[in-house]
Amino acid sequence: MGLVTTSERVTNYKTTFGTDRFLELPNSTWAIIGLNSEVLSSGLPEETEQWEWLEEVAAEVQGRCVAFFLHRPFWSPMPGFSEHTLAIEETDRDRLLQVFSNSRLKLVGSGHLHRPR
Repeated sequence: MGLVTTSERVTNYKTTFGTDRFLELPNSTWAIIGLNSEVLSSGLPEETEQWEWLEEVAAEVQGRCVAFFLHRPFWSPMPGFSEHTLAIEETDRDRLLQVFSNSRLKLVGSGHLHRPR
């Protein structure tokens, strides 16, 4: 279903729009993190690079309140429908939460859901 994430597509995005992830530290309490959820579970080199970056960011933001912004939601709002909503894979969500376990997750802003009818 939908377009497949490839290294070429990631490169085209970055060439057109710039980076596909960010860290903002607006004050000593909050960290705002944007990541490319489309590369999660892809097996692409960009996924490995992003995990390495996320681990560095997690060390930098320890103890802060964290707000994540990403395209795919962390969880499906409809039980049993995660395969249709394209939520983040459970293993990646759990890994992300573990990487940031020394922070306080307060907000997740995500894009839309894909629900075929």
